[in-house]
Amino acid sequence: MNGPLSLRARIALLFALSVTATMLLASMGVAYLGNARLLGNARRELCGKVAWARAMLRTVRTPADWARLKDRAPDIRYGHPGMVFLIADQGTLRDAFGAKAEIRRLAAIPPATPATLTVGSRVLLVAAARMPVAIPGARPVRVAIGLDITHDQVFLRHFERMIDLTILAIGLALGGLGWLVVRQGLSPLAELSARMAALSAHTLDQPVAGAPVPRELAELVRAFERMRTRLHDSFRRLAQFSDDLTHELRTPLNNCLLQTQVTLDGAAELPRYRAALQANEAECQRLSRIIADMLFMAKADHRLETPNRETLDLEREVAALFAFYEAAAAEQGVRLVQTGRARLTADKLMLRRAISNLLSNALAFTARGEAIRLHMALSDDGDAILSVTNPGPEIPEAERTRIFERLYRAQAARQRDAADHVGLGLAITQSIVELHGGTIGVSCRNGYTTFTVRLPARCPKTPAGT
Repeated sequence: MNGPLSLRARIALLFALSVTATMLLASMGVAYLGNARLLGNARRELCGKVAWARAMLRTVRTPADWARLKDRAPDIRYGHPGMVFLIADQGTLRDAFGAKAEIRRLAAIPPATPATLTVGSRVLLVAAARMPVAIPGARPVRVAIGLDITHDQVFLRHFERMIDLTILAIGLALGGLGWLVVRQGLSPLAELSARMAALSAHTLDQPVAGAPVPRELAELVRAFERMRTRLHDSFRRLAQFSDDLTHELRTPLNNCLLQTQVTLDGAAELPRYRAALQANEAECQRLSRIIADMLFMAKADHRLETPNRETLDLEREVAALFAFYEAAAAEQGVRLVQTGRARLTADKLMLRRAISNLLSNALAFTARGEAIRLHMALSDDGDAILSVTNPGPEIPEAERTRIFERLYRAQAARQRDAADHVGLGLAITQSIVELHGGTIGVSCRNGYTTFTVRLPARCPKTPAGT
């Protein structure tokens, strides 16, 4: 099967390989020590034989002693029947025993410390040296001795082969055992994966981990729970948004359809047709505003709307908006009060639209004879702070975090049932503020509601399409 190995297979394989490699190293060490021990014993035996030969040659005082030497030479083979031995005097063999091929190979070895020599199927540990004899004027003779260590080498090879086979079997067993152990150890992860796979848009309100999980998975579960909560909240908001949007779009469409059907049912005069068309025009304009606002927020969400930055005198911009709302405020018997001053870099049209939404929202909830106060200031770090305060019904604590959602209207707004307020103004204001890198919040105290906008003195550059 193509694809990467599973986590179980990886851990089991790494476990088996690591144990096998450790055992291989250990077996190499054991084999090395065993070989060194056997060779050490053989070297000590060989050195003893060399010392015996040296002592035996000291007894050769006359040429006639060479014959008696041959009678004593077989004693050196005691305990080593496969030993090869030779004594050469100026190229003449004085004594030798062993196969001819071995004797020839042994005679060609120069004097040296013990070394191994392979002759046919036999392995010899040999030593060669020149030793003096007691005959006056005689030159030293050459002595070479070879101990048969074939049995030891065969034993070592069989021992190493047995260890290799044992390690292979243990490695395979450990691989299977490791897979079973890892499978059992990772069973909580498998259960967690199954619960995650079973999640859907309809089960996002259910926790992923029904039972305690191992500590290694606890942080993963907490992170997934946070993501699940955010998704559940997003799906809930999306469902609520879809319902609200359907309601807001259906109302003007139904009004247009009803007005048109009523007009077409009978023979109406021109003024009635004109009134019907005017009503339809108002509803179409309302639909157009809703669609334009939704399109703006969709572009703002995907950073397709980029502020056109310019330096603005906030006091002057607010004064221009007050002049526009002066007539509506006077009709409602509400005063508009402007205090403070500030300068910042922002998009003029967007900024005016955000402040206009706040003023429109304040006018909708301010009683006759009261005042709406708009204050501007600069913070210590140079940010522009704008606050809009109006008296009126306080927003419940539970609704203050939701009034910036799209198409959401607080209970007081729903009771008024104002057709011009569909719950998009504050959402658009928040989108504009966030496009400028700022923040917006609301607070209520002693019968007054205050919306506070904080904008950086310089609008950050936002790449389009990010």
